[in-house]
Amino acid sequence: MKKIITVILFLAVVSISKAQWFDFSTNNEHATMGFAVGKNALGTDYSNWGFGIGFSVFGFYGDFFRVTPEYEFDKHVHDYDMPDSSSWALNIGYQIPVLPWLRIAPIIGYSQANHGVTDFSSVNIETDGETSRIYHDYIVEERNHYFNYGLGVFVQPFWKVEFYAIVTRRAIYGGIGLNLFAFPDAK
Repeated sequence: MKKIITVILFLAVVSISKAQWFDFSTNNEHATMGFAVGKNALGTDYSNWGFGIGFSVFGFYGDFFRVTPEYEFDKHVHDYDMPDSSSWALNIGYQIPVLPWLRIAPIIGYSQANHGVTDFSSVNIETDGETSRIYHDYIVEERNHYFNYGLGVFVQPFWKVEFYAIVTRRAIYGGIGLNLFAFPDAK
């Protein structure tokens, strides 16, 4: 049993020693565009689910994440106002390639959380020629601004696909991205 453990430890040490840790030259071959889902405005009364987009080019990372008012597109019409909220975050960072398939990125940014009301007595119609939908006026009553900071973890199990998770002071979300530099090399 001791011989098997010794062999496994030896193979682990050899494989780790051959790994290229912190090879920043791989950032020159890296450009992704992705879509994320998660929660924004954490730690406030306005926290809610939203969506975002993220991109990275040559190691520089950026994203935009937004939560729209929950009742703005409600189809009901009433004579009262419904408490509602919205928020958004804009973050940037730089990816540090720990291993060829793993990157981490310190993140900084700006986050805004808005609290207000959706006026159910207002009815607006939005049309694109073939379809129409109604929406109500969303009136912001309180706006809060926050400095945002955190960490991103990026895992690229395949050459063309990247999964990522972003955890900041005001948001937590995860997504999937496509490596744009991989497609011209496809055969």
